[in-house]
Amino acid sequence: MAHGAPVGGPPHRLRPTVAAPTGSPRVIWGIAPIAAGVLRADTAGMPTPPSVLVIIGPSAGGKSSVLSELDRRGLVRVRPTWCTRPPRPDEEAGTTNHVFVDDREFDRLDRGGFFLCTGGIQGLHYRYGLPRFADGCGTALDTVILRADYVTMFRRHYPRAVVYLVTAPHHDLTRRLGRRDDPPHVVAARVVANRHEETAGAALADRTFVNAGSVPELADAVELGLVADGALDHPSHHLDVPA
Repeated sequence: MAHGAPVGGPPHRLRPTVAAPTGSPRVIWGIAPIAAGVLRADTAGMPTPPSVLVIIGPSAGGKSSVLSELDRRGLVRVRPTWCTRPPRPDEEAGTTNHVFVDDREFDRLDRGGFFLCTGGIQGLHYRYGLPRFADGCGTALDTVILRADYVTMFRRHYPRAVVYLVTAPHHDLTRRLGRRDDPPHVVAARVVANRHEETAGAALADRTFVNAGSVPELADAVELGLVADGALDHPSHHLDVPA
């Protein structure tokens, strides 16, 4: 991945907090209503077009899947996080969302100021780091996956970020976590973290998407949201949107 000019300031290590809403409009949509009406959503609270998309949400909600589909459509440039957890079987061939490194390499990058922020999930020893990057370079929309606790800090460095919460019905989250073949203590830690992520994320998100259908449907809904918020000029050829 090519890196842009670094953003100034030291890396951040945050304790969990629930930030207050930023003042942007809170439009909560599922897949069906957003497809029907998102282009008429009120986005007056966003004075300039967003230059970065931040995806937050619970584990197994569909964040990685929808970003992979948007990346396939050529709409986003995914800025991956570096992480020390081992790749899952479906990640061994590579993923757009994570770069897997060992602890020694992670520490080396961290000491060198490579990361804007680092953190993890309570109860798990894995660490995650988001590199610094220059936003707004190129035609695709810069996109990152973050935990909700880091959104307020991220917006200080990237004030034109738009935040989308991607979640799913609780029974789907539980089922998808169980299919990952993670050890029981990992599943338990993610279940606890999911509850906090949804609560904190609801206070921060500009839009919420409920992943209750297929990945292409979810990507369609997110794409329409980005058009409505001014992050994309027009829908891609994947969508059939009436004039």
